[in-house]
Amino acid sequence: MTVRINTQEQVDQAEKVLRLSWVIVFGVILFSVFTVTPLVERSTPEGWEWSAPILPLVVDVAVVISIRVDAIVARLGGSTTGWPLALRVLTGGASVALNVGNSVLDGDLVGALVHTAAPAVLIVVAEASLKWRREIAAASTRIEAERREQEDARRREQREREDRARADREREQEARRVERERQEAAERERRRDEQAEREREREHAARIAREEREHAAALEA
Repeated sequence: MTVRINTQEQVDQAEKVLRLSWVIVFGVILFSVFTVTPLVERSTPEGWEWSAPILPLVVDVAVVISIRVDAIVARLGGSTTGWPLALRVLTGGASVALNVGNSVLDGDLVGALVHTAAPAVLIVVAEASLKWRREIAAASTRIEAERREQEDARRREQREREDRARADREREQEARRVERERQEAAERERRRDEQAEREREREHAARIAREEREHAAALEA
C-alpha cells in the first residue's frame, strides 16, 4: 500500500525518519573498515599498514556521497543516470569486493557471505534513500503547487468579494444619486408651483383691488 504525503508536516516527518538512515550508514562504514583493513594490510608495503583503513573508508564514503549527490540532483529535477549511475555501481561493487576479499582469499565461503551483508545493506539503504528522497521531493513540489493554487484561489475569491462589494457600493451610490436628483427635481417643481401660486394670488389680489378702485370711482362719479 502506498502512503500519500499530503502535508508539509508529513514531508518534515519523512525527512526526520530518513535522517535515521545515517545511523545505518555510519555503522556499516565502521564495520567495513574493520573488515577490509586486514585485506588491504596483506597487500600493503611494510611500514604502511597504518594506511589500510583509508581505502574502505574512501570507498564507502564515495558510495554515500554518490547517492547523496544524486538525491540532491533528483530534488532539483536533474538526471541521475549515465555517469552518476556508473559511479554508484562502481563504488558499490568495489565495496562488496573489498568486504568479501579477505574471506575469499582464505577460502571461507560463509565468511564471504556474512561480509556481503554490510556493503549490501549500505548500497540498498543508499538506493532506497535516493528513491525516498525523490518521492519526498515530488511530494514537496506537489504540496507547494497545491499551496500556491490554494493561495491563488483565495486571492481570486478575495478580489471577487472586493469587486462585488465595490459594485454594490457603486450601485448604492448611484441609487442615492438618482434619488437625490429626483428629490431635488421634486423640490424645484414644488418651488415653481409655489411661486406660480403666489403669482396668481398677487394677480388676483391686484385685480380685486383694481376692481374695487374702479367701483369706488364709479360711485363717486
